[in-house]
Amino acid sequence: MADSIPLDRKSIAEFSVQTIPDHSQVELSEVIAVSGSWTLVNSYKGYRTWEAPLPVRLRSLFFEKPPSGMKVIKRRSADQKWDKGKTLKSAGRVSGKHKQDYWSFSAHSIQVRRAVDEGPPPEWAYAVEFPKALQREKELYFSETNSPPSLDTFTRSLQFEDTTRHGLFLSAPTEVSFNLTVPNEAIFETDGILLPPEAADPGRPIQEDVTLQILLNDENEQSHKLYEEQLLEGHYANIRIDLAPFSGQNVDLTIKSVSQDSGLYQHAFLAEPVVKTPKDNPKTVLLLFLDTLRQDHLSLYGYDRPTTPRIDQWSTNASVFNNARSVAPWTLPSARTMMTGTHPERWGKVPNIQSHFAEQGWATVFIAGNIYLSSTFEMAEDWGTHRCVNWPLADVQVERALEFLDTNTDQDRFMMLHFMDMHLPYTEPLSYRYLFAGERPDELKTDGFLRSDVVRAAKKLGKEAKQHVVDRYDNNLRYLDDVVSDFLEQLPEDTIVAIFADHGEEFWDHNDFEHGHTFYDELLKVPFIIKAPDLEPGSYDFPISLLDLAPTIVRAAGLPNMPTSDGWAIQDSEHKDFGTRPLAFGRPLYGDDGWASLYGDNKYIVRSGKESMFDLSTDAVEKINILRKGSDPKIGRIALQEALQTEVVPTLRLKLSYKRSGQEATVAAQSGSPIEYAWRGTDPAKRAPMSLQFQDNALSATWEKSPRTSREIFFVPEGDIQESLNQFKASLSIGNTVKDLVPNANLSWPPPLKLNGKSLMTAKVGSRTATLTYTFAPLPPEGYQDIDAFDDEVSAELKALGYLDE
Repeated sequence: MADSIPLDRKSIAEFSVQTIPDHSQVELSEVIAVSGSWTLVNSYKGYRTWEAPLPVRLRSLFFEKPPSGMKVIKRRSADQKWDKGKTLKSAGRVSGKHKQDYWSFSAHSIQVRRAVDEGPPPEWAYAVEFPKALQREKELYFSETNSPPSLDTFTRSLQFEDTTRHGLFLSAPTEVSFNLTVPNEAIFETDGILLPPEAADPGRPIQEDVTLQILLNDENEQSHKLYEEQLLEGHYANIRIDLAPFSGQNVDLTIKSVSQDSGLYQHAFLAEPVVKTPKDNPKTVLLLFLDTLRQDHLSLYGYDRPTTPRIDQWSTNASVFNNARSVAPWTLPSARTMMTGTHPERWGKVPNIQSHFAEQGWATVFIAGNIYLSSTFEMAEDWGTHRCVNWPLADVQVERALEFLDTNTDQDRFMMLHFMDMHLPYTEPLSYRYLFAGERPDELKTDGFLRSDVVRAAKKLGKEAKQHVVDRYDNNLRYLDDVVSDFLEQLPEDTIVAIFADHGEEFWDHNDFEHGHTFYDELLKVPFIIKAPDLEPGSYDFPISLLDLAPTIVRAAGLPNMPTSDGWAIQDSEHKDFGTRPLAFGRPLYGDDGWASLYGDNKYIVRSGKESMFDLSTDAVEKINILRKGSDPKIGRIALQEALQTEVVPTLRLKLSYKRSGQEATVAAQSGSPIEYAWRGTDPAKRAPMSLQFQDNALSATWEKSPRTSREIFFVPEGDIQESLNQFKASLSIGNTVKDLVPNANLSWPPPLKLNGKSLMTAKVGSRTATLTYTFAPLPPEGYQDIDAFDDEVSAELKALGYLDE
């Protein structure tokens, strides 16, 4: 008999549906009126600012610029159609310089500017149009009721404010039942809420008639009403019911959302409903995710500054891994690997660690501080509770973590706690500001510098100014060391803890700054420390990957293995040779597509059509390309192929420079043999929209006007590449100008090493140049999808963190 049965998971409870609402006739307006109460908030020089409740729920965290697609419309009369109204201009904050017909917004309100003689806004005057919110509202309605609904129909991750929770979605009227055996001395517990609409007129009548009923039929077929209360809109209410009288009985537990109204906006939600036996000493598993922390800046790993003295001491009772690497040089793909134990391209197709723990009856929480870890990028999925604000101090994160632990004292707990302090802009408290860093140099205009500030000042930055940036980074690490260590001291002694990072940080090690750009170890090599009863404390040198995090933690917690994992449980290191396992890296956020592999001490990189390889045993800083000394790149290619489990093949590569021309550019090519594969290079930030078509021997790629970065085309002809090259023709066309690509070298295959990465053919039209090169690349696996790292609803947050400054 299970001691914890999560009703919103694929649990042992048998599930059935009695009723479900029919929303097939529901019609939602594309334009959402603002007819709530308007309040005067400002008057200046003949103009007044009025404020009313915002009729849409946003995912934005900053409010200086409205998300793409959001509009405010003003009409002259109640009879005028909204599509004939006036679209107003937006302002970050309506101020004295703005006259009438400007608008701004905050998390919960909208402000409009009107002339004094216009008076207060009539209830018919304004509306908001925001397709994304409307789409989220539509997703709350059941459109098809013909097929038998399953538990998946009613389990969702839904967001309110900055918190997403997993639970039962019971839009009224709904009735569902669970057949289960009640654990000994059990309770039923959940948090219930009537979800506010995603898009609705704030002046609508408030729905207060949604009642939650919880009923139980015992093994003697006697019915018991355990609970009946109205749910409150926008307020979670904790519901805790004693089931001890039914211990050991096989019962039917029925949950009903009841309403006599139309069902519009009557979305009852029960977060993390569970039938459980309360535990006096629940297990705790804690994953401490330290964003942007390069391994070699911890004193634990030999850094010459005392940046982590307290973590160093704590780690004497933990397993410290000296040769751990990420799978990518930025957050989103790395985090997806952490949560699945698989390559990030499999995200959404394989189970994740949070659902694995939750299905075993654990309370799960992810407390995040990076927009890439938010619900916008699917990172809230399957967590019992997910909370995300952008860019919090470590103290804030710990406060939220303790709040969760204090309210989940009788159930096993799995937590991922994310810290953003090592990421630009550096925000260490004043008491740490001058620990390692002196006064700010003149080249940097502000203490809170972003990547763009540093890049703009790059030509002026001398050695001392660059060192100042490093010193500020180290300040934040020392602050983080104190906060993390204080938190660890408050946890139960038997807590399983893992400390790790998603990637490191570049400090001009290879002439670049920040992260997302390269595959050198200043970005890939990360701290990795685990304290668990089945791992012997000590220092270990064998290579491991973030792929190994999920299977290792699952094993340490005593849960069944994750069968889909590409990683290995580190507990198996005595039986598996980690040292001969090839590892793969890739998925850059910026710049040309590329990949890297590690096999033994050989680090292989293929990027921008160029191959390089480094012997880490003699060249840990990756400065000497041993391919120039005759080493064979096949070692790296084979390692990459084995690690990614897809073929790495010789390919031809078309690239178009991205200087803005204001016109579309098309490269049309004819291969000497049919094209077997063709694909676009990655573009996570959606900065180079382009299309690709190919059929038989023909290929056509069109880059939209004014791209903000380059994007490549890879293609593989069938059969002999030399034969294809002999008859290869291509042209670049922009506007009315067309130019053929002209050979720059003898098109022999394979090209000599001296042409590694060099162009084989080129054509230039205006400011844009098309080049043909050769390279080696992994074939995209079947079902592969690009990592999508841009969403216009949160573009302000992405820009604030420097992600759009490249």
